[in-house]
Amino acid sequence: MEGSNFLKEAQDLIKKEEYSKAQSLLLKHAFSPGQSSQDYFEWGKLAEELQLYEEAIRLYNKAYQFNPDNSQILLA
Repeated sequence: MEGSNFLKEAQDLIKKEEYSKAQSLLLKHAFSPGQSSQDYFEWGKLAEELQLYEEAIRLYNKAYQFNPDNSQILLA
């Protein structure tokens, strides 16, 4: 899944403190179709870490649409 590969890359960039590159990946690929609920949730956590709060909310909502019973998503 293409989005998942970019998610892993963005997570690695944050670990390396390359925030602008991670932000660029997030804005380009976080909303790609065909990802799992967990992927959208993880993108949301990254968006929060990058202080992209509007995107985080949208990503959490997208994750919720696919899995409304997941308490982890509800708490986010």
